[in-house]
Amino acid sequence: MGSMGVRCRTTHHVRTAAAAVAWLRSSSPPPQLTQQDVDNAVGELDGIVRDGMEETGVPGVAVAVVYKDRVVHVTGFGKRQAGLSPAVGPDTVFQLASLSKPLASTVVAGAVGDKVIDWDDPVAGHLPGFALKDR
Repeated sequence: MGSMGVRCRTTHHVRTAAAAVAWLRSSSPPPQLTQQDVDNAVGELDGIVRDGMEETGVPGVAVAVVYKDRVVHVTGFGKRQAGLSPAVGPDTVFQLASLSKPLASTVVAGAVGDKVIDWDDPVAGHLPGFALKDR
């Protein structure tokens, strides 16, 4: 596909992200996905993941799709390390490094926006079993 294909796909993702931001700022309620919408997306997912791996050179990926609190698709692709075994499976653990911080903060921001929690709430007040190693 080459760099032009990557640039076009990147441009598409930027436009999609801009549309998502515009949608989030609108006052209309979020669209509700149907089971058919999810099934259609899952049907295309494996090909999209394989294409992305080929374009980027990522050796392995694990994917899970959750819909209405139920895992509807889980699979692994490729190898844990380029050219070596074992293969990636649905239970493969990856080091996320600092990627977990923006993911966690996005989830928390959604809960704050839904007025489920406040920014200053202690975690233990919502998860009684939560404890840090160092008090």
